[in-house]
Amino acid sequence: MSTRERQLSMSTKEKELSDKAQYDINRIDSDKRWILNMAPDWVPDEKVQACQRCAKPFSFTNRRHHCRCCGKVVCDDCSKSRIPLPQYGFLDPVRACSNCAKNK
Repeated sequence: MSTRERQLSMSTKEKELSDKAQYDINRIDSDKRWILNMAPDWVPDEKVQACQRCAKPFSFTNRRHHCRCCGKVVCDDCSKSRIPLPQYGFLDPVRACSNCAKNK
């Protein structure tokens, strides 16, 4: 059954509760989503002009990378660490920013 079919079969009260739960989940700070085993939403590349950790501007030589743990856009210098994130399904080490690597 698709999501749309489930929504159509829900009562109005069930739909209100479902919508509220989704709203509450979307309000969770990306740095804390790992608690619920939810992969973070990635910050869109076009919304970020500089590293979200060190503020160094992105350029042709200073490339954008996403931290797989928090979803922030960071430079290579701030994302040298590789850590496994089994809670998100990454058993092999993946790119993580220095902040996430330090706190995991």
